[in-house]
Amino acid sequence: MVAHAGTSSPAELTVGDTPVEVRLVAVERDGQYPDGQDGGTLCSSRLQIDADVEFRSDDGLFAERWLSTFEYRKQDAPAGLSMSQRLDFETHEGTLSESDFQFNGASVESISLSAGFANRSVSGSVMMGTSNGAGPVASFDGEAE
Repeated sequence: MVAHAGTSSPAELTVGDTPVEVRLVAVERDGQYPDGQDGGTLCSSRLQIDADVEFRSDDGLFAERWLSTFEYRKQDAPAGLSMSQRLDFETHEGTLSESDFQFNGASVESISLSAGFANRSVSGSVMMGTSNGAGPVASFDGEAE
């Protein structure tokens, strides 16, 4: 179910069952801070899996198909896999358009779909970046079939 602008629509997120490519990205300071005791975000080796993805909503706002990279980082356990994909309005197949978003004194800089997968469930959001900040414009959740 996708919730957007006070409405909701059934949606389907399909991930191809055959990975295109699988990579282990190893980092030297796995589990350590990049600046030692000065902090930062913990360094983490990660598994990356490229797979075909489709995201379609019954109302037609989304009709997307792309190759996406899923990531698993052990520091995120037990959260599972995550992915983020920028939407390109040049190739976007759904009815959602940049003109759907009007702001005074700001402009849309990016739209992206983010999803997290844990056990047999998925949750995610459509995020918008503007010249004044970023935030979610739609959200979704569901269960694997």
